Amino acid sequence: MRNTFRCSRCRAVKPVPSGTVGTGYAMHGTARRKVCYACCADLDRRWMERHDRMLLYMHTDEAFTEAERLHQLGLRTEPDPTSTYWIILTNWCGSLRIKPHSSGVGSHNWGLRRTSVWFRDHLGSEWHGYHIGRHTQIVHCRKLKGRTQ
Repeated sequence: MRNTFRCSRCRAVKPVPSGTVGTGYAMHGTARRKVCYACCADLDRRWMERHDRMLLYMHTDEAFTEAERLHQLGLRTEPDPTSTYWIILTNWCGSLRIKPHSSGVGSHNWGLRRTSVWFRDHLGSEWHGYHIGRHTQIVHCRKLKGRTQ
């Protein structure tokens, strides 16, 4: 028998993936209802509309993985992981994906590298996020006041 769950938001019956780390759903709200990943992205977009702060996760896209592999084979120079070209911001489950339009790298007062990113949300509001160090993916994001497109 195949495991499934019903999304409490869209009411769709979805399979629980096997052989992967993910469950296919998140637990939402105080009632801890199961919500599919697509609805998680919608809920995160709604959060961004109503609030001015959010945590996202910094990832490198699939092209970076390929460039890094070619570098290890000696076929290409080492790619810069802080280049906006490679950066993707996601929510926890990866269903919300945001491509920053610019980024910068500096130093943090703890002696760590600080990566800053600037991006627009689905409504055109401008956001800034920062990521500190190399051993975390967390990006602390804040909506910039008065900046919409």
